[in-house]
Amino acid sequence: MRWHSKIGLSIFLVVIFLAVSGFALNHSPQLNLSHIKLSNGWLLKWYGLKPATGQGFDFAGNWLYQAGDNQLFYNGQPVANCRPPLMSATQTQGLFAALCGDGLVLLTAEGQFIEVFNDIQGLPTHITQLASQHKRIFLLSDSEPLEFKVNNFSVEPIDKETLATANITLATSLPQQIAASINSSESGLGVSLETVVIDLHSGRFFGPLGVLFIDLVGLLLCVLALTGLWSWISRDRRNGR
Repeated sequence: MRWHSKIGLSIFLVVIFLAVSGFALNHSPQLNLSHIKLSNGWLLKWYGLKPATGQGFDFAGNWLYQAGDNQLFYNGQPVANCRPPLMSATQTQGLFAALCGDGLVLLTAEGQFIEVFNDIQGLPTHITQLASQHKRIFLLSDSEPLEFKVNNFSVEPIDKETLATANITLATSLPQQIAASINSSESGLGVSLETVVIDLHSGRFFGPLGVLFIDLVGLLLCVLALTGLWSWISRDRRNGR
C-alpha cells in the first residue's frame, strides 16, 4: 500500500490531464478543436513553422506555393502535404511536380493530388531543383542529374547535354491577392488546438522523451491496478474471507 500511495501521488496530475485531454479529443468535432488556430510565436517555433516567404511558382497564371505551414497550395486551395521548404516546382504536359522537404509531390494539370515520391521510395536526398522537358522531369543537384520516370516511379542518370533545352521555373513574388490571403485569419500561420492536444496527450509534443514518459505513466497505471487488486485480496485474507 505504501508503494501504491507513492505511485498514485506521483502521477496524480498527469492522469487527470490524460483523462481531460482524452475527453476533449473524443468530443473534438463538438468542441471545434480543429478549427481553433493557435499562433503564439514560441509555439510556431516549437513546431518548426516559419512565416511564408511571399514567393511561389507561376505557371501561366497558376500558382504553386506554401503559406508557412505544411500545406502545398494551388491557386489558393490546399492540395497536398508539403513539409517546408518548397524548394522547386516544374510543369510538364498534364502534370505539376513540387519538390518539398519530405519528397516530390505530383499533381494533375488541375492541381489534383496524384502521389508523393520520397526517399523511402528512392528519391535522392540531395536534390535541390527540378527541370522539365515535354513529359520528362529532371532532378538536379550538385552531383549528376537524374530523370524521374513518372510511369514507374524510378530515377535514372542522364547526361548533362539533355538539360540544354530543359525548362527551369524560378520562384517569384506572389500576387498581392494571394499574399493578402496568406496573412488572413483563415489561411495564416498557426497550429490547430486539436493538434496540440493530441501531441500533449501522446507525449509527442516533447519529442521521443515525452512519448517514453507517457509510456511510463501507462505502465505505472498498470502497477496501480495490480497493487490495488493485491491490497484488496490481502485485506480479504486477513479478514478471513
